[in-house]
Amino acid sequence: MGLFYRCDKRVFEGGQTITTAGQFMELHPENGKRTEVLLAEAMPAGKPDRAGCLMLFENLACAREHCSKMPRGHLYSVEVDESDILHRGDMHLVDEIDRRIATHDDVGRLPMDYWEGVLTDAPCIEVLVATGVVVADLLYTQAERDIRTKERHNATFGTFPPTESEEDWPPFVERPS
Repeated sequence: MGLFYRCDKRVFEGGQTITTAGQFMELHPENGKRTEVLLAEAMPAGKPDRAGCLMLFENLACAREHCSKMPRGHLYSVEVDESDILHRGDMHLVDEIDRRIATHDDVGRLPMDYWEGVLTDAPCIEVLVATGVVVADLLYTQAERDIRTKERHNATFGTFPPTESEEDWPPFVERPS
């Protein structure tokens, strides 16, 4: 058994089995939908349909980065039998496809590279599985989201956005006990 991480808006308890919500494509922004179409077109025989899979991260830092983009998302630790992994791919390749679509650049071999398991210099590995078992809700906080948002803004624009007071943050509702 391996421990992986999942960002999800749904609320789960430890010990619950988790599967995909089945709304993967409907909830994506337009660029994300185009990215998924390109990945589906490049998908080799024998590989799973991403839309029908539960996507988990191998690394907690990668999971936190992606969870920071999901308002009101919970960050879960999830246990999966290693033999149930259907595909391992570098999420940074998916992000790069999305970026190139947004800037109207050619995506080149990136969709094929994802399916072939090519890794970037600093990979963010996602695994595709059918199900997993929730171990714990790690309660990703609004404060952590705010920090990650400022880091992304700084990386993009070279400055931090104006500082807000804690009272200006949207309320974060923790999972009931």
